[in-house]
This record gives sequence, structure tokens and C-alpha cells, in this order.
Amino acid sequence: MERWRGKHALVTGASAGIGFAIAEGLARAGVNVFACARNVSTLEGLAGSLPPNSGKVFPLKADLSKENEIVDLFKTIQTQCGHVDILVNNVGLSLFGGLDSQSTTEWRLMLDVNIMTAAICTKETLKLLDEDKVPSGHIININSAEWDPTYEGLNFCRGTKEMMAALTKALHTELTKKKRKIRVTSICPGLVASSVIDNLTNCFPDITALSCQDVANGVLYVLSVPEHVVITELTMLAQG
Repeated sequence: MERWRGKHALVTGASAGIGFAIAEGLARAGVNVFACARNVSTLEGLAGSLPPNSGKVFPLKADLSKENEIVDLFKTIQTQCGHVDILVNNVGLSLFGGLDSQSTTEWRLMLDVNIMTAAICTKETLKLLDEDKVPSGHIININSAEWDPTYEGLNFCRGTKEMMAALTKALHTELTKKKRKIRVTSICPGLVASSVIDNLTNCFPDITALSCQDVANGVLYVLSVPEHVVITELTMLAQG
């Protein structure tokens, strides 16, 4: 992780759960973190609780389901430091309901949060890296491991995760063809024990859950491998 010390990262959905653990882990590793969420009170506390030699945490309030707020977020980043070297697309939304009963409003919201937010953040990150002529960087998409479609109520959300996997692979291919040394990784954890997603853990009472810290450690791992190594996908499951 030493080569990332002093660099800048953006973590979306960082106020709690997996996002908070990732933001804290990056900061402790010496990375300066723009930590984005709708509620930034917990992030303000994190910024003042880190040990010496940690990176700085910059809490940024934004509703990432709204494109104009994403664009404003990146304008703030550009003003403060020019670009981010690491993007962690973590923010996500799971609304429980069957494919035969959910409203189109719920579907559009999951598409906006789970897909459009990540796509826009990725585009804006690449734009700023290009403008600053930065040759390398890392884009990490927090996705999910496959789950059994017979568990009703989560299948539209699962569809957005499949789309995220396809977009991650496509982005890796595009950047490789353009000879841009920007790594792209999809991290796919199984069930994670988090207050943010208690409704999901209740759906799978027989499955051992990962911790948020487990996922954060996965992020640090893919960032720490040698520069010539690209981990395109990391699947993380709990050992029963």
C-alpha cells in the first residue's frame, strides 16, 4: 500500500457498514479519502479519531441518486486536489420485493443507485485522471457473490449486480485496449453482517456472514498487489 500513501480516494456510501470500513482502512493506510454519503456525521467523527500518519478524511455530503450532485461532488474534488487515484463504488440499494409485485419506481431507484451512480462516478474519475495526465489509478466496484434466485424478493437487485459485473469487465477491456494503466476490480462478497443490510441477513439465517472489515481488507489487498498484477474479480465467502 505504500505507493498509495498521500494519494486520494473517493469512497461512496461511506457513512456506515462496508463503506465506512473501507474509508477507515484506506485512511489508516495513509490514503486521503473523500468519504461521500447523505449523512456525514459519522464520517466527521472518523476524521478526528485516526492515529498519526493516517491520511485525511474529507466528509462530503451528497445524494448520489442525483446526477447533478455527483457532478458537483467531482467539481469539489477537482478544486481541492485535481483528481482521485482510487475510486471505490460502494453505494448500493436493495429493495425487497418480487418481480411480479415491485413498482417501477423501486426498480428505477435501484438502477440509479446501483448502476448509474457507479457509471457516472467512473466516467468523472477517468475524466479528471485524463485532464491531469495521470497514467495510473484503480477503480473498485463493490458487487456481490451470486445468490440463489429461489430466495424471493431480491432478484431485481441481483439483476443490477449482474449488470455491474458486465460493466466492470467491459471497462477493463476498454482501458486495456487504450493502453491506460488503470486497474479495474470487482469485489464480490457474500452475505455481510452490517446494520445497513440487516434485512438481507434476516433473509439468509443459515449462512455465515462476512464482516465489513473483511471486505475492507479485500479492498486493501487488491490495491497492494504489484503494479503489473491486475485482480479483475475477487470473490469473498465466509467459511462455514
